Amino acid sequence: PDIPTIGAHTETGRLLQAKGQFLEARTHFINALRDAETIAPDAIEVAICLDDLGTIHEDLGQFHDAEQA
Repeated sequence: PDIPTIGAHTETGRLLQAKGQFLEARTHFINALRDAETIAPDAIEVAICLDDLGTIHEDLGQFHDAEQA
């Protein structure tokens, strides 16, 4: 994995989220997070991915999971 791959997953996830395709978006955000944690666990990309996951959990009404992300 590399930073451009993380960015691609993030952008695809955001597009899907905007279309209301939350489960598909979550998959991309999870993949982005996995890649970001592999490359640099303390990098800002990890925080961005966690924020994106939190918004998806919120969209899905999974408020406990949103708080955890």
